[in-house]
Amino acid sequence: MSKSKAIWSPQEKSNSLLQQFFNETQSLHSGKDFSDLHAWSVHDSRKFWSELWDFCGVIGTKVSKEGKESILPKADYFENSQINLAENILQKMRSVTILKAGEDREMLEFNASEFTEFVSYLVQLFEKNNI
Repeated sequence: MSKSKAIWSPQEKSNSLLQQFFNETQSLHSGKDFSDLHAWSVHDSRKFWSELWDFCGVIGTKVSKEGKESILPKADYFENSQINLAENILQKMRSVTILKAGEDREMLEFNASEFTEFVSYLVQLFEKNNI
């Protein structure tokens, strides 16, 4: 069976997030290149995803079940873990632009702090009104 030619490959020794993850986890996969990283992600997928969670700085409660292997696409690496998607997005954003629905199509721009304050206000309003 012949190998298909790759349509894209990351640059070796770049400063990309992929390269940073490779460097930080190199002692775990003993890899020399990205193909070794890929092999590790397949052969020790539970550890790979746990390390990726930590590398990405996911905010939440990670409950990892060591020793229980999962096979994609039905993997359950973080069963019973909890994250708040909005919290993770708000912590990482610098600014957000909102296009107001209406005839005037007004655009509003918030920095991260202003938007977080606005979301907090909405959460409190919803909780107060049992929404």
